[in-house]
Amino acid sequence: MVHLLRASHRYVTWNDPKQVAKELRPVYAAVDAQAAEAALDEFEAGIGARYPAVVSLWRSSWEQFIPFLDCPPEARRVICTTNMIESINRRLRKVTKNRGHFPNEQAALKLLCLAMRNITTNTAGPQRTGTIGWKRCLNQLAVRYPGRLPLTQNDQPTGPLTQNIRVSLLGLSAANHQTLDPTLEDAGPAIHLRPASSPHR
Repeated sequence: MVHLLRASHRYVTWNDPKQVAKELRPVYAAVDAQAAEAALDEFEAGIGARYPAVVSLWRSSWEQFIPFLDCPPEARRVICTTNMIESINRRLRKVTKNRGHFPNEQAALKLLCLAMRNITTNTAGPQRTGTIGWKRCLNQLAVRYPGRLPLTQNDQPTGPLTQNIRVSLLGLSAANHQTLDPTLEDAGPAIHLRPASSPHR
């Protein structure tokens, strides 16, 4: 959602961004797709007449945008950005950038699994996302998607991550899925990996 707004401001002159943002708010804050479409028509008839590229951008992205409107306001505030995903990616890069070369891809995969398991923050309770409003969002998601969230922390999988998620971490194809070491599922609480020695050192 936030990327669509940023892309819209790309076509706006320096003296109109606040007005455009104000006029677009009824679109993404609408209660449903019909109300959002009416708000977009009103935007197009108003200040949007000066920025046809902005209107075209929203209409071309409409099918990808309207699922956002199905979510309750508490969830919209959390999922409107990719901050949570970017935060996880940043922490994964942090644990790998100083490691040098790994002896094989399974060693790198094991490190990423352990890093994913140990990602924590001091806020947001046991789910540990560090995202403001996460608890309210979690309540809405639990009601909207029953049975998908564990009842307690003890219901979490025994391994650090499921096999499918671990495969996706390295971008491995389905053909390589059978080559992974099954012992990764039972990785212990700590593992020491030494990077391969560099010939330039």
